[in-house]
Amino acid sequence: MNEVGLFVSTDGSGNISTIKEYTNWDFWNAIVPGSFGGASHTDLLFYERFFGEGRFVSIDGSGNISTIKDYKDWDKDWDLIVPGNFGGAGHTDLLLYKRSGGEGLFVSTDGSGNISTIKDNKDWDRTWNMVIPGNYGNSGGFTGLLLYSLTPKHPKSPANLKVTSVAVGKIDVAWTDQSNNEDGFRVRFRGKGEGLGDHIGTTTVDRNSVTASLTDLRNEYEYTISVVAFNSSGESQSSNEVHATTPPGGDGGGSPGSPFITAGLEPSFDPVIKEKLRIRGQGFQPAESVSLRITMKFGDHNPFTESQATTADALGLIDFIFTQVGGLCSPPEVRIITVQATGLSSAKNSNVAQTGC
Repeated sequence: MNEVGLFVSTDGSGNISTIKEYTNWDFWNAIVPGSFGGASHTDLLFYERFFGEGRFVSIDGSGNISTIKDYKDWDKDWDLIVPGNFGGAGHTDLLLYKRSGGEGLFVSTDGSGNISTIKDNKDWDRTWNMVIPGNYGNSGGFTGLLLYSLTPKHPKSPANLKVTSVAVGKIDVAWTDQSNNEDGFRVRFRGKGEGLGDHIGTTTVDRNSVTASLTDLRNEYEYTISVVAFNSSGESQSSNEVHATTPPGGDGGGSPGSPFITAGLEPSFDPVIKEKLRIRGQGFQPAESVSLRITMKFGDHNPFTESQATTADALGLIDFIFTQVGGLCSPPEVRIITVQATGLSSAKNSNVAQTGC
């Protein structure tokens, strides 16, 4: 490699003088100063991600370097390596930070290039762009940290979700808002009815909300409900789940006894198709022809529509599987699938089910 490394001295007036220049250094992703076992001058840690190399070296005061220890098996995805006093004895400790896993690993060094874990944190935010060591008021002589992010933090998850009211086709819920940077909340529900497909949906409410009403629910369905906060950086962890069963008295989506449908995504266990959309309904006339209009919208892409036909059985039930819906929630973008069913013998048999992931 032809990377340049130039050691210079400064005189206190902003002037610099060359100590030694190298023009054949390897490419390094990070070079970290510290006391790693050399004598009186600053040592260095060189880190290279592609090969997972971590090399401790000492400097002799003339720009000459000597290897203390060279590792070839380090993780290849450390984003930041920060020196400081984090609890080791005598030599410079290190904080290694990995955005992809939200990992902050504190290690000590022993002067011979050996490292020992002080603490490995696996639940840090994954958005830190810079971590700056310093004395910010911490006690005990240990190094403080300034953590800086270019993107907003994920909001904190809502807490104490509870059901406050249950009625025909409707469930009201309430929660505790623990965040101060959310753009809103998404209340997600999944209902299960005996002999019918799942009823899945999401209700979105504004920031600072602490209640929501889920309407147009199916009656005699057992619903599992949770809520998340969201902002431009993503979603919080989910709240606790609550459960409620809607009472009888109609289907919650029309007058009692009118036809209705549900739609839900299911794995197909086929490596090619990967996923199927199952559409179920009841209340149609026996052997009635039913037209299905399936509209799919993936992320910010334009929606597209498919038309399919099916026939109700002798009990007025439909159970239709549509397979051309892509991979199971992949790519990871919001997907809304809307199904409209129209019985050909009666215009009133027009109703809508919606699902998403």
